Amino acid sequence: NDGLGLRRYAALERILFLWAKLNKGVRYVQGMNEIAGTLYYVLANDHNSDWADYAEQDAYFLFHALMMDIRDVFVPDMDSHTTGIQGRIENMQR
Repeated sequence: NDGLGLRRYAALERILFLWAKLNKGVRYVQGMNEIAGTLYYVLANDHNSDWADYAEQDAYFLFHALMMDIRDVFVPDMDSHTTGIQGRIENMQR
């Protein structure tokens, strides 16, 4: 295994840290690690090792793209807005 778990944890930490630094309006909140971790896991376990070698970079890109669409869910001040968590729940209940 040769420290694979620690290397993957460090990659996930870098993805989340960099995203938080570049997106100061949205702080890290619980749940982001689940999204980024799932993306990274899938990419890092690609059967094509050439693709898997870039899992960290690709996971960051995908995480960023996804967060641009759902970021308001993670901003408490946006909870009651139509793009916040409460607004999205209300839209699903209609």
